[in-house]
Amino acid sequence: LYNNVAPPLLSAFLNGFNATVLAYGQTGSGKTYTMGSEAHTANWRDDNVLNDNDGLIPRFISGMFQSLIQRREEAEKALL
Repeated sequence: LYNNVAPPLLSAFLNGFNATVLAYGQTGSGKTYTMGSEAHTANWRDDNVLNDNDGLIPRFISGMFQSLIQRREEAEKALL
């Protein structure tokens, strides 16, 4: 799901646009799990590596920081 939904939103967000993902559905259908609230359970690891149970929000935040780090490194190389 993440690979189909998030990349264009992440790109737009990092270029200054608002990005929204809305989870809508019946009670008990998995909205909270899909969005990523499982990060607070025993599956959370200190090495900040995503696992299969992580939802959209943790994956989006991880991708955001990876993109920002990459942009910073590219900007630093351009200055040399």
